[in-house]
Amino acid sequence: MNRLKVAYAAVIIAMWPFCAPALAQDPVPPARVEVIEIVTEPQVYKGFSENSTLEAIDQVTIYPRVSGRLMKMLVKQGDPVKSGQPLAELDHREMDAQIAQAQAQIAVAQAQVAQAMAELENAQRERDRYKRLVTEGFSTQQQLDSKETIYRTAKAAVDLNRAQVRQYQANLKRLQVDLSEYTLKASIPGTVVNDYNRTPGEMITTQTALVQIADTTRLKAVIQATEAHAKLIENGMAAIVTVGNTRLNGQVYRVRPFVDVSTRTTQVEVAVDNSADLKPGMFARVFIVEKELKDAIMVPPESIRTLEDSSWVMISREGKAHKVEVLTGITADGRVEIIQGISPGDKVIVSGGRNLEDQDPITEIAR
Repeated sequence: MNRLKVAYAAVIIAMWPFCAPALAQDPVPPARVEVIEIVTEPQVYKGFSENSTLEAIDQVTIYPRVSGRLMKMLVKQGDPVKSGQPLAELDHREMDAQIAQAQAQIAVAQAQVAQAMAELENAQRERDRYKRLVTEGFSTQQQLDSKETIYRTAKAAVDLNRAQVRQYQANLKRLQVDLSEYTLKASIPGTVVNDYNRTPGEMITTQTALVQIADTTRLKAVIQATEAHAKLIENGMAAIVTVGNTRLNGQVYRVRPFVDVSTRTTQVEVAVDNSADLKPGMFARVFIVEKELKDAIMVPPESIRTLEDSSWVMISREGKAHKVEVLTGITADGRVEIIQGISPGDKVIVSGGRNLEDQDPITEIAR
C-alpha cells in the first residue's frame, strides 16, 4: 500500500510542469503595424495614359501657285504672322508689263466706245429728222429706211465696243489675280516654324516649299488607344496632358472611327490650349479621364482583405485592431475607392496586420 502511494506521488510530481497555470507563461507582445490616416481627396481620376508627341492642330506649308525668281523673303523662322500677311515676293515684272498692256487696251476700247456713241447720236438725229420729213411729205420711206439702217449699225458698234471694254477689264482682273500669286501670304495666323533658308535670286517652282506656319496657341497630342479603352472614349472627354513638370487640362476632340487591324488600336487626338508656351515636338504623357471622383476615400489595395463576397479592413483604435466591413468602388492610380465603412480620421492598417484578429493589441509605427 505504501508503495502505491509513493508511485502516485511520483507521477504527480512528473506531470506538474504540464499542469502549471497559463499565467506562468510570458504575455504575447502587441503586433507592430503601419497605419495611414484617412482623408478625402477632392478629385480622383480613373483612366489610362499613353505617350505622345505634341503637334500643332493647325499647320500649313505655303507653296507658290506660279514659278518665278525669289525677290524677297519677308519673314524668318520664329516670326509671328497674321492671316493674310505677306511672306515672300517673287519677281513679277513680266506680269506688271502685261497689266500695263491690258490697261492700255481698256483705254483704247473706252475711246472707241466714245467715238461709237458720237456716231450713234448723229445717226439717231438723222433718223428722227427723216421720220418728220416722211410725215410732212418731204422724203420717201426708202430714205428713212436707209437712215434706220445707219442708226442700227451705229448702235451695234457701240454695243461691240462696250463688250470689248468688258472683255479687257475681265482680262485685267485675271492678270491682277495672277499678279497677287507672286506675293505669298499667310493662310492662317501663327508662327513661322520653317523658312527653308530660301535666298533672294533663287528660282522657285510650284513644288518649292517657301514657309511653314503653325498655330501654336492650340496643340494636340495623338495617342493609340487599345480596343478595350477605345470603345469607352468619346469626343469631349476630359484629358490631362503632362509635359515635364507642366500639367494642362485637355479634351478629346477627334476619335478615328475604325480600329487599325495591324495594331488593334484606334487613334485618339487630344487638344490642349497652350498656356505654358509649349513647343510642337515635345514629349507628352496623355491621361484620358474615363471617370472622375470627387471627395473620394482611397486606400492601398494591400489594406483590404476579402473572403467570398465580404471585404474588410483593420483600423487602429485605442491600441487595438478593429475589423470593419467595407464596400469598395473603382480602382484608380493603384488605389481602391472605399464607398462605405470608414470615414476621414480613421487609421487603417496597411502592413504588419495580415494575421490580426478583431481586438488584438497593436503598436503603431511610422509608415
